[in-house]
Amino acid sequence: MFNRGKSSGYRLTFLAALLLLLTILAGGYYFQRKYAGPHTRERLVYLKKEDRELALHWFRPAKPNGLGLVYIISGAWYSSEENIFPVMFKKHMKAGYSVFAVVHSAQPKSQIPEMIQEVHTAVRFVRANAGRFQINPDKLGVTGSSAGGHLSLVLATGLGGSETNKPTSSSVQAVACFYPPTDFLNYGAEGNEALGLGPLSGLSGAFWVVTQTNQVDRQEYGREISPIYHVHSNLPPILIIHGTSDEVVPYQQAVSFAEKARAMGNTVELVTKTNFGHGWRDSSNEIDLILAWFDRWLKPETNRPAKGVDMIKGLSNSSSGNVHTFVPKRDSNRFCRNWQGHF
Repeated sequence: MFNRGKSSGYRLTFLAALLLLLTILAGGYYFQRKYAGPHTRERLVYLKKEDRELALHWFRPAKPNGLGLVYIISGAWYSSEENIFPVMFKKHMKAGYSVFAVVHSAQPKSQIPEMIQEVHTAVRFVRANAGRFQINPDKLGVTGSSAGGHLSLVLATGLGGSETNKPTSSSVQAVACFYPPTDFLNYGAEGNEALGLGPLSGLSGAFWVVTQTNQVDRQEYGREISPIYHVHSNLPPILIIHGTSDEVVPYQQAVSFAEKARAMGNTVELVTKTNFGHGWRDSSNEIDLILAWFDRWLKPETNRPAKGVDMIKGLSNSSSGNVHTFVPKRDSNRFCRNWQGHF
């Protein structure tokens, strides 16, 4: 016979569990709102594939400045919507920027060439919908860390993003990124290949196709996915921040890219973090610098914050040949296992 008392107990337990879940979710929402500041968030699909759809999350600040930043969510060429947290964009939104957090296909199921096409598609999507987003389609910035930095420079150089027969451009007008891989054929030293073997053998999933090919094809493939081989004289202004003690992405990757790009007349600033590794505890000062960089190159001259102008002037007036060195304070170089601390 059905036990009514037992049923009521189950119902109360369920309701209690539901109440607890709602409390946790509300608390999480409150936390994100409190620490990220007031904003709205919307998930938008920018590309549908046979077996999956790819989305970006649009974060609109309470007081938008009419400019958009594409933020590439990527570490070790793995990307997931679960790794998108509003607090990541707190300073960006406080400065008025609308942020578009872009997720691409993840390795090992997908490889880098596919991801390259996807980030181009994402930028085209943002630009094509600029009216809805209330942003200037001719002033887009892009940022990311590590693998996200690599894909940021992919967009900067136009690597793999042919504009032929494309109604909307995937170009960007300013770039700021942390410790990006730029040359997989000379990774840390001349001739040191890192196409899923050697230094990056642990990330072979991102390079699976090339690990099966011969040496001649591997060299061609390496050039195809390395931003340094696609540098030209019309790059957008680029800011790179990199630590000299980075054991995941060698500091040499930033130096060689900056030198080649500047030799072709481009504006590239390299901020050197002495004795810093791959990610660090507090990057708030670097985020301020990144936002000043975007203010400098995306905003009209009459609408740039004085603090940001001074920061960028400090870079421009440096006598160190566009390489700016900062020495860390004690204990500030501890590896930070958070959204920015992974390859």
